[in-house]
Amino acid sequence: MRISKTIGTHTFALPKFAALVSALLCCFAAAVPAAAITASFTSKTVSISGLSASARIFVCGYGSKTPPSGIESWSRQAGIVKSTAGGTADVSIEAPPLDLDSIWLIVDLTSGAYVVTAPPGGHPRQMTVSPVIATDMRGVAFLRPEIDAMIVRSPLGAWNANAGDGRTSDVDRRNDGRVTLGLGTLTPIGDTPHGPDVLVPGDLVFAVYQPWMEYTLVQIPAGGSGAH
Repeated sequence: MRISKTIGTHTFALPKFAALVSALLCCFAAAVPAAAITASFTSKTVSISGLSASARIFVCGYGSKTPPSGIESWSRQAGIVKSTAGGTADVSIEAPPLDLDSIWLIVDLTSGAYVVTAPPGGHPRQMTVSPVIATDMRGVAFLRPEIDAMIVRSPLGAWNANAGDGRTSDVDRRNDGRVTLGLGTLTPIGDTPHGPDVLVPGDLVFAVYQPWMEYTLVQIPAGGSGAH
């Protein structure tokens, strides 16, 4: 396509015009949203695409298996990996393998994009009751007797904690069929700094009740505890 040197009543020298076009194209490219995060699975690897280039990516998976012995076992893996310049990442699946009955959270810590996914044939089940964020933003209550939770904050990283009803990890320490996770028990994952004192807008709260292999995911909105 030929581009005229004269547009309307304004004449551009070619080098300046080329620079202008280049700048406009850069702005347009920056405005185009990143591709959606997708994942494909083998028995040993999770291959992820649609990520920011050369970015830190939080990946965690929960799974269950019932071997011939009939004794069900649970597994969890979580870590922060680096994507390639092409916006992809391959994550090795740790033993025991997390098969169809698994739930995965992938978060691009640069863009803040995230996805909950599972291997083909898997059907992650979402909790019908969302967690309740404390009004002071220092705890999260779940209508389950035990929970394993991840708090993800872009671009810092992620923290993990497990809480059981009536235990020291339960803020109210009452046997009432629900558990309240306090932020003081959070453990950093990978190169994430020390855990936060309060939740802030944009934080992801991801939790799994492993006996039923169900999950919940909420993002703290502007204004705070309206996430419940």
